[in-house]
Amino acid sequence: MTRKRLFRQLYPSYLFVALAAAAVPLALLGPRPVPWQGVAAASVAFAAAVAALGSFSIARRLGRVLSQVRQMLERYAQGDLGHKLPTPDPEEFAALVEAVNRAGAQLDRRIGELMRQRNEREAVLASMAEGVLAVDRDERLISLNHAGAELIGAEVEHALGRSLPEVVRNPALQRLVSDVLDRQESTADEIELSLHDGQQRTLHAQGSVLYDSAEKPIGALVVLHDLTPIKRLENVRRDFVANVSHELKTPVTSIKGFVETLLDGAVRDPAEADRFLRIIAAQADRLQAILEDLLTLSRVEEGTEKMEIALEPGNLKDVLRAAVQVCQPKADERHIRIELVCDDGLEARINPVLLEQAVANLIDNAIKYSPPGQTVRVEAHRVATEFEIRVEDHGCGIGREHLPRIFERFYRVDKARSRELGGTGLGLAIVKHIVQAHGGRTTVKSALGEGSTFCIHLPRL
Repeated sequence: MTRKRLFRQLYPSYLFVALAAAAVPLALLGPRPVPWQGVAAASVAFAAAVAALGSFSIARRLGRVLSQVRQMLERYAQGDLGHKLPTPDPEEFAALVEAVNRAGAQLDRRIGELMRQRNEREAVLASMAEGVLAVDRDERLISLNHAGAELIGAEVEHALGRSLPEVVRNPALQRLVSDVLDRQESTADEIELSLHDGQQRTLHAQGSVLYDSAEKPIGALVVLHDLTPIKRLENVRRDFVANVSHELKTPVTSIKGFVETLLDGAVRDPAEADRFLRIIAAQADRLQAILEDLLTLSRVEEGTEKMEIALEPGNLKDVLRAAVQVCQPKADERHIRIELVCDDGLEARINPVLLEQAVANLIDNAIKYSPPGQTVRVEAHRVATEFEIRVEDHGCGIGREHLPRIFERFYRVDKARSRELGGTGLGLAIVKHIVQAHGGRTTVKSALGEGSTFCIHLPRL
């Protein structure tokens, strides 16, 4: 047993003896009590000293424990909840310290839980494709995920804390937020949004009331869905249906008209009947070409979506040579020379049949729009991390305003000339989708009167 612990146990006995000695009646001390008065006084003084010393010791220990508790609480206030106070010997102090330690541990668990919930919420918002923004009752942004920032053309760090009209100037969006705040009910709207870079987006905005933990309205929550791709596809579908109807209507109308003419009596004139039948046959061939190109385009798109187009290592020169052979008879008719330049060792992952069709379509167009006596150059070579197949002609060229849309279905630069030359308006669209099925891309360079260069870019093995 240590001296300190022994003193703590004997301290009450010392104090009792001293107080008992000081309380002895003088009558018991005999007829001469005077000398004992000094003893009593000394006992009282000793008792007072012991009591003072004990009180000082207790106060000192209490002050040290309270100082440790204060320091620990200050560390808790600064967010440092990972430390604990050692348990002191007196039971009263031990209970206090244990209560502080329990409070710190509970606070640490609670803060950890809140941090996990916040991280989970931020992870969900960050992974959402929809834009989410929240404003307070003064229409100041209090939350904005990255998808929402991208949709409205803003930066999260600069937008938070600012009013909604400062971040995005859109009357429809501001009206929707105001309606939610004023009416305290959910609402939805479709808005057109012009971004700073000139892009136009169509968004579906769903607004609802934002509540705090006490179910008190504190603002508005808006979820933004980007409808731009859907609208673009709707426009493409609408244009496609209109173009198909127009392209099919022309040969069908022509066939029907000449058949009616034959039925009205022209069939009895051999010369006229032969001429009309030839026209009908030509229009039927054109109708068949359109349908075949539509079916080809549909098969390529469906195969790309379902990953059913088989790609295998193949020699590019063999494919280019086969495409040139297909187009050589038409080139000979127009006295156009086809020049092929390609190394023997170029190999890529390709579908030979589809790639041959794509290159043949480009060569066919080059022949159609080149004057007689010119040369069409077909070449392939390595460029950085890809193969480049180029089909170059010296024909009439294409205006710069047409280049962004040249690979669209049924898009024609010169509609009358294209139909006259037997084009269906789908050849370049087929080229684009075949190349996309190979994981590549198409580009074009052209200028009026200077010819055109169409390029197919394929990834290397």
